[in-house]
Amino acid sequence: MDSLATWVATDSSSVSSRIPFRSRRLLLGADGLSAYIGLFVGIAVLLARGQLAADNSGVSLLMGAFIAILSFGLMVKAGQYTNRRRMSRLSDAVDLTRAVVIAAALVTLIEYVTKGFFTGASPSRLVVLGMVAVFWVLALASRVLLGYYQRRQFACGHMLQKVLLLGSGKAAKEFTQFLEERPWLGVGQLGHVAFAGETAAEGEGGLTAAPLANLTDDLDGLRELNRTMRLSGAGRVVVALDAEDRALVPQVTELLSLAHIPFAIVPTLFEQCYRAAEIQGFAELPVVNVDVDPLDRAARLFKRVLDVSVATLIAVIGSPIWLAVILAIVIEDGRPVTYKQKRVGKNGRHFELYKFRTMVKNAEQLLEQLKEQNEAGSDQLFKMRHDPRITKVGRILRKLSIDEVPQLVNVFKGEMSLVGPRPPLPGEVDTYEQHHYYRLRGLPGITGLWQVSGRSDLSFDDMVRLDRYYLDNWSVHLDIQIMLKTAYVVLACKGAY
Repeated sequence: MDSLATWVATDSSSVSSRIPFRSRRLLLGADGLSAYIGLFVGIAVLLARGQLAADNSGVSLLMGAFIAILSFGLMVKAGQYTNRRRMSRLSDAVDLTRAVVIAAALVTLIEYVTKGFFTGASPSRLVVLGMVAVFWVLALASRVLLGYYQRRQFACGHMLQKVLLLGSGKAAKEFTQFLEERPWLGVGQLGHVAFAGETAAEGEGGLTAAPLANLTDDLDGLRELNRTMRLSGAGRVVVALDAEDRALVPQVTELLSLAHIPFAIVPTLFEQCYRAAEIQGFAELPVVNVDVDPLDRAARLFKRVLDVSVATLIAVIGSPIWLAVILAIVIEDGRPVTYKQKRVGKNGRHFELYKFRTMVKNAEQLLEQLKEQNEAGSDQLFKMRHDPRITKVGRILRKLSIDEVPQLVNVFKGEMSLVGPRPPLPGEVDTYEQHHYYRLRGLPGITGLWQVSGRSDLSFDDMVRLDRYYLDNWSVHLDIQIMLKTAYVVLACKGAY
C-alpha cells in the first residue's frame, strides 16, 4: 500500500497546481478553426478574382462547407475526438486524410448528380481545392503540435491513463518494465494485485513489491477489487498472468466483468494465436482489449445528445413549476430546498445525487427507527408506503415524481442519463450478491424500465431483471418508449409513494 500512497500523493500534487486541457478536446476546437479558416480562404480567393457575386460562388463555398462537415462526422466515427485514445501523429494523419478524401469524393459525386445542388451552376475547382487543402494542412499541423503537447504532459505526470496490474509473475514484471521504458505511452501503473492460485506469486522472477490486494474468486474478492480500484483511482485493469496460470483466466475475467471494470489482457496468455486476431494495445505491445460498456462509441454519443437535448427542454419549459415548488418547500419546512445524497453510479463510482427535499430535515437519523417496517421485502431497498418522515408538499412531489427534477443537474454533469438503472445507495450495494452488480454496468438514469413497470410495487429482484434487460437491449427506440411511458405513469401516479 505504500507504493500506492506514494503514487497518489505525487500525482495529486502535480495535478493540483494546474489541470491541463485534454488533447482531444483541443483537437476538436483546432479542427473547427481550421475549417473556418479554409472557408475564409475560399471567400478571399473569390474576392481576389472578382467572382464573389458570380452564380457558382455559392456552390463552391457550399461544397467546401459540406466536405468539412462530412469530414468531421467521419473523424468522430474514427474516434478522433475521444480522450480514451492517445495522440499519434501517424495514425491521426491517416484518419484525417482518409476522412477528407472520402468526404470530398462523396460531396463531389452529390454535386455532380444534383447539377450544382439543383442550381445548375458549376463550382470553381480552384476555390474548392483551396478550401479543402487549407483545412487539411491546418488540421494536420494541429495533430503534430498536439502530439508534442501530449508528450510533454505525460512527462510531467499529467493526463496519464491509470491502470492496475493483475498478476505477480514474470509477465507482470515484463509489462511493468515495458511501461517504464516508454513514458510517451501515457500509462501510469498504480501497482499490482495478486490472484489466488497464481503459481508465479509463490516463485521467483516476478514482481518484488507487495501487492495492493490479494483477490479471490468470490464476493469478498469482488469487494476487495472494487475497494482497491476506488482507492487507487485506476480506470482499467491489465491482466498479466504467466502461461502456467492461464487456467485462471476465466475466473479473472468473470470477476472483472462482475465488477464492470474495463480490462486488457497481455497476449502472453495467447502466444500461439493472438497474431490471427485483431488486437489493439500499447504501441508495439499488443493486448486484447475488453470493453465492458454496453454501448459502443456512436451509441454513447447519440444517447448523450438525446439526454442533454431533452433535459434542456424539460428545464426551460417547466421553469415556472420548479420555481413554485421551491417556494412551497420553503413555506412549509424552510431551507434547504434540495437534498444531496451519495449514490453509486456506473462501474461503482460514487456521486452526489440531487433531489427536491421531500422529507423532514432529520430524515436520515429517523431511518434506523423505521427499518423494521421496511415493505420492500429486501435489504437492498427501503420502501414504506406511509413514511412519517415525508412532508405534505413532499408527498405531492413524490406522487408526481417532481422531486426527481434536480437530477437534471446530474444529467448535465454526465453522472446520470435520462433513462437507465436507478442509482443505489452505498449501503444497499454492500448487501449485493454477485449477479446484482450487473445493474451498475451502465450509466444510472432518472427513469427506466423499473419505473414504468410498477415502480415501488416491484421487488428488488424484479428491478435487477428489468435493469439487465435494458442494458442488454438498449436502443434509441427503447429510450424514447420509456420516456413516453414515464410521462403516462407520472400523470397517473402509478406505483409512487
